[in-house]
Amino acid sequence: MESHQPGIAVFDHLVAELPGLLGRLLDAPAAKVADHEAIPEEPGIYLFSELDQPIYVGQTRKLRRRLKNHTNPLGKNNQATFAFLVAKEEAEEAGVDIGQYRAQLEADQEFTVHFQAAKLRVSEMDVRYIGLPGPIERSIFEIYAALALDTLVFNSFETH
Repeated sequence: MESHQPGIAVFDHLVAELPGLLGRLLDAPAAKVADHEAIPEEPGIYLFSELDQPIYVGQTRKLRRRLKNHTNPLGKNNQATFAFLVAKEEAEEAGVDIGQYRAQLEADQEFTVHFQAAKLRVSEMDVRYIGLPGPIERSIFEIYAALALDTLVFNSFETH
């Protein structure tokens, strides 16, 4: 049964494109952010991997800025968000109370050690990316890629 709603037709078309987009992402060159040549300042999807294991999928309107924020040693919790998630997991395993607000955690000296280490760890990971201009396409593809690549430890899609 074919839908007469234009939005559903668009969605169905996007869903059909998802495997091809995943192939493009996985075929994209992988390197540390610092080692990539001229990351474009365009919308897209990116994938951080560690030892060839996919870890985190993200989307952005500005690839260059976002990837640099993720790997900036001076990045704050709202800039180096992937590192912040890594730090929360590692800090919790070490017995640090992570049930605080983000700003409180960032000011907690016990947590800060884990956050600094996580930013370094993320900066050493490989990242690959593809340009993807549409915000709806990026949102749908980000969720698809996270599920397909099993990055749900850090891609929980929970709001904060």
